[in-house]
Amino acid sequence: MKQPVKIETYSHHFVVYPTGREQAEVLTEFSRSYVRWGFKRVNRRQVKTPVAVFAVYPKSRKWFRGHIHQLNGLISMFKSHGWSNESINITEHNPSDLNWDSKDLNVQDGWAPRGEQERVLEFLGDGKTRNKLVTLQTGGGKAQPLSALVDTPTGYIQMGEIEIGTTVLSKNGEHSKVVAIHPQGLQKIFEFQFSGGLKVRATLDHLWVIKVMVNANAKEAVTQTRTTEELLDIVHNRDISIYMPVLDKEKGHSRNGLLLMNIHYSHMEEAQCITVDHPSHLYVTNGGILTHNSYVMMQNAANHKATFLLVVRPMFMDKWVIDVKKTYKIKDEEIAVVAGGDALRNLLLLYKEAKPFKAVIISNKTIQNWYKDYEMFEDDTLKVGWSCRPEEMCHHLGAPILNIDEAHMDFHLNFKITSYTHCVTKIDSSATMLPDDPFIKKVTNTVYPVSDKYQPLGYNKYIATHCIYYHLEQPEKIRYHDGFNYSHTLFEKSIRKIPDIRNRYYSMICNYISEYFLSENYKVGYKCLVFCASIDMCTELQSFISKNFPQLRVTRYVEDDEYDSLINMDICVSTVLSAGTAVDVDMLSTVFMTTALSSSQSNTQALGRLRVMKDGHTPEFYWFSCADIQKHLDYTKKKIDLFKEKSSSYKELFYQRQV
Repeated sequence: MKQPVKIETYSHHFVVYPTGREQAEVLTEFSRSYVRWGFKRVNRRQVKTPVAVFAVYPKSRKWFRGHIHQLNGLISMFKSHGWSNESINITEHNPSDLNWDSKDLNVQDGWAPRGEQERVLEFLGDGKTRNKLVTLQTGGGKAQPLSALVDTPTGYIQMGEIEIGTTVLSKNGEHSKVVAIHPQGLQKIFEFQFSGGLKVRATLDHLWVIKVMVNANAKEAVTQTRTTEELLDIVHNRDISIYMPVLDKEKGHSRNGLLLMNIHYSHMEEAQCITVDHPSHLYVTNGGILTHNSYVMMQNAANHKATFLLVVRPMFMDKWVIDVKKTYKIKDEEIAVVAGGDALRNLLLLYKEAKPFKAVIISNKTIQNWYKDYEMFEDDTLKVGWSCRPEEMCHHLGAPILNIDEAHMDFHLNFKITSYTHCVTKIDSSATMLPDDPFIKKVTNTVYPVSDKYQPLGYNKYIATHCIYYHLEQPEKIRYHDGFNYSHTLFEKSIRKIPDIRNRYYSMICNYISEYFLSENYKVGYKCLVFCASIDMCTELQSFISKNFPQLRVTRYVEDDEYDSLINMDICVSTVLSAGTAVDVDMLSTVFMTTALSSSQSNTQALGRLRVMKDGHTPEFYWFSCADIQKHLDYTKKKIDLFKEKSSSYKELFYQRQV
């Protein structure tokens, strides 16, 4: 007879207490599926080695813990090894059974959630799931026209030139990376006029950090967050002076910033939002004016009258303190900033007597070191200054909501934090959760099922996507492997070497240009972009297309080619590196990607070359996939998964002749 399996469940994790070797072996087998492997160099050889384990053991192996969403898989494994339902004993610990302190936590006057933020807050407070993932970069409320200027370390560039990875300036002049781009389609654009003649443009629902002086006798300006629409209502009030804080590169403005003189409607233009990896989510637009993302996590804590408990990277702690002060009506002495084991131990000891803080910000590295101690010494840690176990932290601090900032950055550590969490709600915020690594993607999908993810509104699905499958007549003649990985550059080189295959391949591309770009819906002025991997292929294909369509202007755009070659054309052949990012081609209606790419970033950026067309025409994105090459099929599946949330439709096409 099997010894009963003892499992205790908590809000976000479970703990198994194995008895006997057989149970231990099941746990070991289960853990193997959550080991991330890598390679390290040993004696000039690459040796496979475990990098991280997405499960938690103490040194004694007396228990095993994991994410609550892993539990069903573990129970299934026990059953497959002969355990029945009756021999698996589960004890549930419900956080709702605990007493949670109420805190009088209020946001500053003038700050209120708007638009998409209201839906996010509703999701966070709906009580349907205890684990919440919110991508705070969603487009609502931060759009600027593509012609707007954004400050970078090397000078201003247009919003439409920005790509993922671009370095921009954030508050206080720090360098920040753009981690996400969100097209917003055609929008009404309003122009802001400031003292000194500066002009800035943004959409109607763009959010601004402002400073307001109610009258001339006011001693200090009040910081608020307002939309463009709200500013339209107050900008002409003579009793109110509105200032925009600026990046202080140069003097010449008041300590409050630049005085706003007027706002008026300007024109219609495509707009987009960007997310930067600075904890403030601020970036600098024209004239040093700061624009931003607001903080739904802090508003959510206020809504629930709960202590604002945040776990964050050490480098972001100081900035979060500023944000807390800016958002809440809170005193300095009501904010706890915890970095280092001594600070955390002292905080926990203090909370045995009282709960004086309304906001607690803890370094994630401090949390990590606490866990290491606990996994080494277990309850003996209670004898050396730790006044509670890690899973008791939230209740001990009187915080029913645990917030994790930028959860994607320390994914393994944040998994471990969840494996020690017991609270009413845990909220993970992330700039992006789009891992390419198959293992990390698997774990991500496990810990964040669809029900736990906020589904943003407003992604403008305006692109029709198509996969074109084709077969090679002589696939054995095509080389595409560099000894380690698939190489499309080698694939193109093989195609070009064999005249018959080359001509059939180029003819196939021309066939689809004729049928789908130069279709009955074609209008003079429409443009087509064809992506290849190599410059040589671009050159040859451009020449071939020109001969087939002599009535059209067919250009090549690579490396040092003039930008006009891309803009002033009917059909342009280019590389993803050259034209896949940071370009805006007016009236681009069709894109053909001949390149088999795995990168989610590169594929998304290539798709993003297509913008909303002013005449209502549906832009179309086609990619070619060789059915004889498994990597092409693998990359196609990845594209389908990647594009399904971004495209208005998807169809498969099959080329009837062999290449």
